[in-house]
Amino acid sequence: VEEWSFHDLYDSEVEGALGLGLDSEAWDCHINHYYGYWWSELVEKGIDRYYSVLGWDEDKWDNGTSPAETEGMEWADMSE
Repeated sequence: VEEWSFHDLYDSEVEGALGLGLDSEAWDCHINHYYGYWWSELVEKGIDRYYSVLGWDEDKWDNGTSPAETEGMEWADMSE
């Protein structure tokens, strides 16, 4: 269920998430990490720039051609 964006959840799952205090923004950011979104939706939300910094682009994100180099890295292993 973590792979689904909030708008893809079943009604009972939405109820459960809301009961835990997780609205759509909290769910999509902290639980799903926006993986349930297409790149164009990241652009609409204005968060594509953060994923771009991490090495993602539309092809990698939407088509899974290859993950960004930062995928799976620990925070301490990343540089600015």
